[in-house]
Amino acid sequence: MPESATEYSRKKYTVSLFGTAYLLFLLAIFLVSGFSSDLLLWVTGHTGPSWLIMPAYLLAVSLLYALLELPLSLYGSFYLERRFALSRQKLSAWFADQLKSGLLSYVFSLIMLGV
Repeated sequence: MPESATEYSRKKYTVSLFGTAYLLFLLAIFLVSGFSSDLLLWVTGHTGPSWLIMPAYLLAVSLLYALLELPLSLYGSFYLERRFALSRQKLSAWFADQLKSGLLSYVFSLIMLGV
């Protein structure tokens, strides 16, 4: 039998708070460690025209974040939903939805950056 709505809500809030703390931690490491500058230099060296540098850098950062955030996202938006009988979505469909969401986020980010 599925657990209570209170239990579901508590777990979702916990995942959300942990996700926010994790994001802040990753941002701090990304900026303080110099990895951001190193990644930009790498992208600049492997990108042809200069107008492609920003889209390529954004793509690299987005893919890296998606990879690092994947376990938390999988638990928070796939596993919990199935555990509480709120979703019957298959894992392959979940991955497809995540891919579509990531592509839309990337396109809108490029538009906001004016690229």
